Amino acid sequence: MNTRERNLLVRTALLGTARAPLPAELLARAHGWGLPTEVEPARLVLDLLAMAAVQHKAGALLTPVPAVEPAPPPENAPAPTVTGKFFERILTGDHGPALDELLALLQHRNFRLPPEYLPLLLDRSVQDSAFFAKIKALLSPLGEWLAAQHPHWRPLYEQPEQIWWNGRFADRLRWLLDTRARNPILALALLEKSWKGEKPEHKVRLLQALQTRLGPLDEDFLEKILLNDKRREPRLAALELLLQIPESRQRSVWTAFFRERLAGIFDAEAPEPFLKKQLPEIGEAPVGTLVALLPENEVKNWRMSATAFLLSSLPPVDILPSSPEQMLQIMEGEKAMQPLFRNLVYGAVRYGGTEWQSALLRFRARTAESSLWDGEALLMLLQSLPDAERDDLLVRLLGHRNSLVQAAAPEVRALLEFTRPWSYALLEAFAARLPDFTYPQEHHRALLLVAAYHCRPADAEALRYQFDPGRLPGWRHDLSRFYEVVQFRRRMHAAFDL
Repeated sequence: MNTRERNLLVRTALLGTARAPLPAELLARAHGWGLPTEVEPARLVLDLLAMAAVQHKAGALLTPVPAVEPAPPPENAPAPTVTGKFFERILTGDHGPALDELLALLQHRNFRLPPEYLPLLLDRSVQDSAFFAKIKALLSPLGEWLAAQHPHWRPLYEQPEQIWWNGRFADRLRWLLDTRARNPILALALLEKSWKGEKPEHKVRLLQALQTRLGPLDEDFLEKILLNDKRREPRLAALELLLQIPESRQRSVWTAFFRERLAGIFDAEAPEPFLKKQLPEIGEAPVGTLVALLPENEVKNWRMSATAFLLSSLPPVDILPSSPEQMLQIMEGEKAMQPLFRNLVYGAVRYGGTEWQSALLRFRARTAESSLWDGEALLMLLQSLPDAERDDLLVRLLGHRNSLVQAAAPEVRALLEFTRPWSYALLEAFAARLPDFTYPQEHHRALLLVAAYHCRPADAEALRYQFDPGRLPGWRHDLSRFYEVVQFRRRMHAAFDL
């Protein structure tokens, strides 16, 4: 309310509505504030005075909040009473990793979330937007109605663009990823608009969000970054994305360059002399552009580093002269080519599809003990496989007695990320390795918990002898925790087995 409106309101109050009827602008103000205008004029003046006083005290303009009608009763049935106890254990952190499974059980049985836990769930959602994404479908419509009643919860459903401009970086990044999946053009436009003001340490992560629905419309923005950004890291990230766009100019330039200048390396007697002949000058276009993006520790051997980068960044079918089997034989037989093996695997698992996956699996089975298979190459292959094939390869990897010795071993890292259901064979192979260690290390404890939350409870019961603390006294406490988790999950499933 401005000064003129305030003076008019005071005049009307002093003279009375019989002698000084409410002016049209005050009626408009009452309507804008959501006040009922059909009441007695004197009552409306008192309401306006009260609202004006609140505004003056707040020191800010008042914005009306539209009345929200109570939500109709949800069609899905209430969850069993015992569900609340599971939520309480999970939300207090005791069995946090079981949340997704509990939500899946609710959804599968068409149950709604226990209403008494909605405030706690909404409070947590305000702090963690990823958590809200997990429960949003189960909250509606009662949760949406409840959120509309509380100023802290209301933004969960509004999802305003203000998050992008004013939110914390973690929330901005999640919002960008979500918007990119729904509306890639809007996400690109917002990122382009805010780019100059982004912190340098955030730029690469923001660019990586464009992996979702990456396409030709992103090319101009990425080209500008490649050519103009001051820091090497965003320029390199932009080039990596451009090389993934089939129609991009950079993809065409570097594919043609590799075919014409570098593909012959696989037939050369020695790679170094070949590369010196093909790439005589560091500043030669377009080589200079690429070398300027290499990390400092790779510039010394820039010819091999540039070759390795392109080998991992372009589709093998576009740049390699031979079939997957022939290329892998070359890598195995030519020792000088073996430093490029990891890059070949990376390019193959990124672009190669099932033909390369099958060839790599056969090659792995034949060369399991080869030094070619360093941790990164094997981990890349594991992460690219469908769940069933990854499960099968992990079972074979766990067959080696030293498979779980190092925390950084690829099978350990892959198992920690394998949050799909564990098969009986995988759980059995894991259990078979436990006696190799008198006491568990931290990565063993972490693996045991992942297994507890993702194995089938019936499989854990069937393998009780292998997990028996009597056989493994040093593991007693950890195995007790393993079966506590398994029993918690078993009770959870039983509660929904109506």
